[in-house]
Amino acid sequence: MSGNPILLEKDGAVATITLNAPQKKNALSRSVINLLAGVIADVERDASIRALLLRGEGRMFSCGGDIDEMVAAGDALSTLVDDELSVAESMIPQFASLPFPVVCAVQGAVAGGGLALALASDYLIAAHGTKFVAAHTGLGYPGDLGISWLLPRAVGGRRARDMILTNRAVTSDEALAWGLVEKVVPGESLLEEARRMAVQFSAGPTQGYAGAKRLQLAAFQGDLAASLRLEAAEMHRASKTADSLEAVRAFVEKRTPQFIGR
Repeated sequence: MSGNPILLEKDGAVATITLNAPQKKNALSRSVINLLAGVIADVERDASIRALLLRGEGRMFSCGGDIDEMVAAGDALSTLVDDELSVAESMIPQFASLPFPVVCAVQGAVAGGGLALALASDYLIAAHGTKFVAAHTGLGYPGDLGISWLLPRAVGGRRARDMILTNRAVTSDEALAWGLVEKVVPGESLLEEARRMAVQFSAGPTQGYAGAKRLQLAAFQGDLAASLRLEAAEMHRASKTADSLEAVRAFVEKRTPQFIGR
């Protein structure tokens, strides 16, 4: 693949973002985070995209932060951290709220900020043998890229604290049992299965998916009454889409609905 550390490809309604620096274990350096933020913004603006696949090239999805860059920063380390996280502060919410399903395929190791990035997706598929490590406290840091919000919501508070405080590696089998991932598959099948899921989502009711994602993100911020109000608004929005009418007609006619994403 090309030397660009972040690749964006499109195949019909499915876009693929690839972390493409395997020689650096797909580390999330300052330049990589800046590039990734720009690509995510481009994807959000592209109305033809109805599903996204995020993957990492090579043996590892991502090791998280770029340790070599951190060491090289020396006394300017805090400035480097501030620069990276000022971008991540807007990038992660934008990624998590993309108006279509995001499938993430991981292999090898998923650590630190790489774990947070993977958790911000909607459907996480892991290859057998993948290890998940919070990693931050091993370097004396509390956590970044939203891991303190995303990890407890994936596995629960006590398991999240276990991962973060002990810095232990969670196996792919544990990750599946805990609900950290949706599916574990043989390594040779990872990309095929991830692409199959992305294609499946791209043929679905895109506006309905977008509304469901907004509701799930908002549910962590408010109470039941607020969720009911938001549900009413999203249901009203969905009822005006062509896909909603098509789904109802298909149900009555006992056929598979043909969604167009509008």
